[in-house]
Formats: sequence, C-alpha cells, structure tokens
Amino acid sequence: MIHMPRAVRVFAHREPVDMRKSYDTLAAVVRTAMGKDVLAGDVFVFVGRRRRSAKALWWDGTGMVLLSNQLSSHYTSFSSIEAS
Repeated sequence: MIHMPRAVRVFAHREPVDMRKSYDTLAAVVRTAMGKDVLAGDVFVFVGRRRRSAKALWWDGTGMVLLSNQLSSHYTSFSSIEAS
C-alpha cells in the first residue's frame, strides 16, 4: 500500500512525454524542463502524446515510485488534464 502525506504537491508537465521513459529519464525531465527537485517529495505527472496514458513520479523517502495508467478502450483521452 502506498501512503502519501496530506500536504503533497502535484505538478503536471506541460508537454507530452514519451511513455517509454522510466525513473531516471523522467527525473531528468523534472530537473531540467520543470526546474524542480525530484527528491522533494512532490508528485510529478506526465501524459503521453495521445493522452491515453499517464505516469506519476514520486520520491517516498526511501526510493522512487513510478505509477502508470492507461485508459481502457471505452474512454477517449485524458482531455480534461491541463497543466497549470
């Protein structure tokens, strides 16, 4: 079971990301493109080009957690997700 603190901040990357990326390359995107510290305990969300898949990267204090989700065929896209 994954336990996140209540005060966790969530950041969404503005541009689509290659969903083949894993821990290290997504952490590099957080540092370079987003200008954030990946080890701060925040959650970073990435969406694929077709907006049918998403990944979230989070440092839980002991290691990197990478969550992924792919929409089922009866949904169309993550069109309601907009980066701020």
